Amino acid sequence: MDFFKKFISPDFDDQQYISELIESLNEQKEDHSNTIQELRKFSSKYPLWCGKSLKRLLFLVSEEKDPKKTLPLLESILTLITPTNYEQQIYYENAKEILNDKQSVSMLLTKLADSESKIRYLTIKLLTVLLKHDNELVQEKILKNPNGIPRIIDLLRDRSEVIQNQSILLIYEVIKKNSDIQKIVAFESVFELLYQIIIKETESQGKIVIYDCFKIILTLLSENSSNKNHFRETGCIKIFSNIFKLSSEDLSTKLSSTSKQFTIQKIIEVFLCLLSRHDEETTAPNIIRTQDILVESFNDLLFLTTQSFISVNLKSQLFILLGEIVNEHRVNQLTFSNLKLANQRNEKVTIIDHLINLSFFSTEIELRIASIYTLKRLLKNSEIQMFVAKGLIKKTNNNTISQNLNNMKTHSELEINENNNFDIWKIIISAFCFKKEEEGNETENGNENKTKKEMNKEKETNKETEKDQKKENEKEKKKKIDEFKIYFACLILSEIIKNNIQTKRILLSTVVNKEQKKSNDLLLQQIIKIFILESNLEKPNNYKRIGILILLSIWMYEFPQIIENLLHMQINQTQFFPFLISLIVGDQNIHIQGLSAIVIGLVMLFSKKDHGIDNIVKTYVGIEQYLKKINILFRSKEFMKGENEKIENLLIETSQLNKINNQNNNNNNNNNYQNNKINNNFDNDNIDSEKNDELFQEKSKKYFIYYYDKSFTKLLKKYFESIQSQLSNKENKDKNSNMLLNQQAIEKMLIELEKLKKQHLELGQEANNASRQLEIITQENNSEKKIIENLNNELSKHSQNINVQENEISNYEQKIENYQEETRKLMSFKEQESFPLQKDLSDIKNENKFLKKNQNVLYEKIHDDNQRLGTLKEENSKLKETISNLESKLQNKN
Repeated sequence: MDFFKKFISPDFDDQQYISELIESLNEQKEDHSNTIQELRKFSSKYPLWCGKSLKRLLFLVSEEKDPKKTLPLLESILTLITPTNYEQQIYYENAKEILNDKQSVSMLLTKLADSESKIRYLTIKLLTVLLKHDNELVQEKILKNPNGIPRIIDLLRDRSEVIQNQSILLIYEVIKKNSDIQKIVAFESVFELLYQIIIKETESQGKIVIYDCFKIILTLLSENSSNKNHFRETGCIKIFSNIFKLSSEDLSTKLSSTSKQFTIQKIIEVFLCLLSRHDEETTAPNIIRTQDILVESFNDLLFLTTQSFISVNLKSQLFILLGEIVNEHRVNQLTFSNLKLANQRNEKVTIIDHLINLSFFSTEIELRIASIYTLKRLLKNSEIQMFVAKGLIKKTNNNTISQNLNNMKTHSELEINENNNFDIWKIIISAFCFKKEEEGNETENGNENKTKKEMNKEKETNKETEKDQKKENEKEKKKKIDEFKIYFACLILSEIIKNNIQTKRILLSTVVNKEQKKSNDLLLQQIIKIFILESNLEKPNNYKRIGILILLSIWMYEFPQIIENLLHMQINQTQFFPFLISLIVGDQNIHIQGLSAIVIGLVMLFSKKDHGIDNIVKTYVGIEQYLKKINILFRSKEFMKGENEKIENLLIETSQLNKINNQNNNNNNNNNYQNNKINNNFDNDNIDSEKNDELFQEKSKKYFIYYYDKSFTKLLKKYFESIQSQLSNKENKDKNSNMLLNQQAIEKMLIELEKLKKQHLELGQEANNASRQLEIITQENNSEKKIIENLNNELSKHSQNINVQENEISNYEQKIENYQEETRKLMSFKEQESFPLQKDLSDIKNENKFLKKNQNVLYEKIHDDNQRLGTLKEENSKLKETISNLESKLQNKN
C-alpha cells in the first residue's frame, strides 16, 4: 500500500490545484471544457482524489445538451470508474458515488437514445463498467425503469457496428444471474437480432463478436427454462439451423472461413443446451419437440460430417448433436438408420456402417468417441439392435437363429439392405481375430508375445540386409493393431445386447473364423482368451480388458446361459472365474478389480446352480474386501465422471483433443487472450500421414478416454445393489441357520447349566450338610469322648466295685468256710453234747440258711456284676470302634 500512497494522495501543490479545479466545476459557467481537460490530466494518476468531482460531472451531463460538451464529461466519468493499474477498490468507491445518486442510471439510460453515436457508445461503456462494479444494484435500477431494457435491446438494431458490438457486452452483463431480466430480454426478440449479427459477422470473420453473441444466447437458455420454450415456439430452431446448409461458395472455397465453422460449433452448443436432460425443469415433451424440428436437418448435418475440409472437432460435435436428436426418439432413430451415405468408392453405406467404420478406423480419438456416442443412442432401439444382430445369421450359419429371426416381426420402417449388416459384423468380429503372426508368437502358456528384441535377434541370425530390415519394420508399423479397436468393439457389442435377451443369445452362438480355417472358435471363447492373455502380460492394455469386462457385465445380466458356458471354459488350462477372483486381489488397476468383482457378483446372482463362488470369494477375498473393491471403483474419477456425464463436458474434451493436433502450429497472441482462445479450437487439421500414428499415440497418452457413460454407471449401481442384497440374504440365511444351531446349542447348554446349577445347589447343600454333620460329628465326637471318659470312669468304678465285691465274696466264702468249720465242730460237739447243743444247732441251721441266702444273693450279685461287666466291656469295645470310625470319617472329610 505504501507504493500506492504517492498516487492516491497527491502532493500539496497538486492537491491544491485539483481542489481549485473541482471548485471551478461547481461554479455556474456556460463552458467547463478547459477545467475538465485539466482535471483529466490528474484523473488517471489520482482517481480517488479526482473522484470527488463525480457528482458535479453527472449533473453537468444531465443538463448539457451540446454533444461536443457532453463527450468530455462522459469520458472523464469513464476514466474515474474504469480500473487500470491500481486496486479495483479505488474505482469501486468512485462507482459508488455515481450509484448513490438515485437518478444516475435512469439518466444514463436516456442517453442511450441520443442521436450522437459517440455519446451512445460512451454511455454503453459506462453502464457496462457500473454493472461490473455492482451488478445487482444496477440491474435493480434498470428494472425500475420501464424503458430501460427495450432501449438496451434497441442498440442491437443500431447501424453502427461499434455500438452493436459494445451493446452485446452490455446485454451480457445485464442478464447475468437475473431470471426476470432474462425473460424480458428474450421477449424483446433478442435471439433474432443476435442471429442477424452472427450471420453478418460470420461473413466478415468476426469471431470475437460471434463468441459474445452466443455467450448471451447460451446464458439465456441454460439459466432459464421458459426461454427454452420461447426459443422453440418462435421458430428460432429453424432459423438457426439454416447455418448448416452450405452454399455453393462454401463448397468451392472448402469453407475456408473458420468463422463459419466456429458459428456452426456454437449453434450446435445451443441445440445441445435445448436437448439437455440434466435440467430438471426441461420436460421430455419439450425435448421431443426440439428433436422433431431438428430431424429436418439430418441430411445437412450428415453432409457436413462427410466433408474433408470440416475440422475433426466440428465433425465430432456434429455426431454428438445427431446422437441427441435420435436419443430416446423411436421415429428419429429409424429415420436416421434409413439414411445412406456415399463412401470413397461411391458406394452407398448405412449410417450404422459409417459410424462403426469411424469408431474402428479413424485416427482421431475424438471422432471415435463421438461416433460411439451416436451409436449408443441409436442402439437403444430394440429393432435396430435386432437388425444389426441379423448379420450373425450369415456369419454363424445357424438355422435355429435364422428361423427365430424370420418368425419375428421387424418394423417396416427399417429398410436397410441386409448385406450391409453382415459387413458390420465382419468389422466388429475382426477386432477379436488373431493374425497369423500373433498366433505364431504366442507362447505355450499364452503369457507373452515376442518382443522387438527377439525379432531383431532373428533378423541378425538370418543375416538379412539393412534394406530388408527397413521393409520389415515398415510392415510391422502397418500391421500394428490399434489398441482401442477391441475396446470400441466391446462398447458396440454391449449396446447391441443391452436389455435384449434375443441378441444376447445370438452373440453367444457367434463363431469367429480364423484365417487358417481349420477350426471355429466361439466369439465368447476368443474374447476370454484375449482377456487372459492380455492380463498375463507385464504391461497389459487396460482399454482392452476394461472393454471386455464391460461387455461381460452387460451380457451376463439376467442371462444364465453365458454363465454356464464360462464356468466350464478353460483357456490354456486356466479357468476364467478363479482367474477373475485372482485379479480382484492381485491386479494393480482399480477398474479391473472393481469390474471383475461385479462380474463375479453377477455369477452369484444369476447362476442356476450353486457353484460355491460366494464361498470362494469369502475364502480368498473376504466379503468386506470384495465390497470395498467395488466401492473404490465407484469413487474413482473416471466413474464419477461418467456418472455426472454432460454433453457440455464432452464438447470441451473433444475440443481439448483437437488442440493436440495444432499445438505446434498455434501462435500465441498475448495481447488478445479471448481471440486466441477461440482460434485454438479451429485451425486446419491437415496432418502428414507419416505422423498420424505418433499423433494418435500422443493423444491417447494426454487424454484418458472415459471408460463409463451415465447409463452404464447406473447399471453398475443397480448390479451392485442386487449383489449386495444377494450377499446380505445369504449372510442372513447363514446367520439364521447359525442362529438355529446356536439356539439349539444354547438350549442344550442352558439345560446343562440348569443341571449344573442343581448339582451346584445339591453340592452346596451337601457341603452345608457335610459341614453341619462335621460340626455334629465333632460335637458328637466331643460328647462321645466325654461319654467314653465317663464310661471309663464308670468302668473303673465298676472294676473297683467288682474288686470290692470279689473281696466281699472271698470274705463271704471265707465266712462260709468258717461256718462250715464251726458246723463240723458243733456236729462233733453235738455228738458229744447232743441235746444241749440242738438248740444251738437249730440256731446254727437258721444262721446257715441265712448265710446261704446271703450267699445266693451274693452269687446273684456277682453274676449280675459279671454280666454288667461283660456288657460294659462290649459297650467299651463298641465305643472304641465308633471312635475309630469317627476319626477315619473326620480324616476323609478333612
